Amino acid sequence: MNVHARPVVAAVAAALVNGRPYTNVLDHSRTGNVRISAKVEGETVEAYDHSRGHHVTGALPNGVYHHGDAAHIAFTRVGDTVTGYHHGDQTHFEAKVKGGEVTLFDHGPSQHFKFTVG
Repeated sequence: MNVHARPVVAAVAAALVNGRPYTNVLDHSRTGNVRISAKVEGETVEAYDHSRGHHVTGALPNGVYHHGDAAHIAFTRVGDTVTGYHHGDQTHFEAKVKGGEVTLFDHGPSQHFKFTVG
């Protein structure tokens, strides 16, 4: 999945698992903060990437739409793990959430990426 979608996916995964909103993501692979607001209420995702000006909205599990990528992203939660699929890049992902730490495995490049949400 593209470099800009990963922190959004991490923020949504953390909001889904922890049941609370987030307003900032530290992307350890890019060494910097990314201002992303994300919340999940019931089955509804509302996120906004402030740095790129893109909304990510819709209903879980398959109706979430990343307006900047013009693509749907599927999210499925099982415990503290969120799996899914970015339809635009045609890649699967798995996000393990431990409090504010998210480890995202992106099957596209077959790499792990670490994020801290706050």
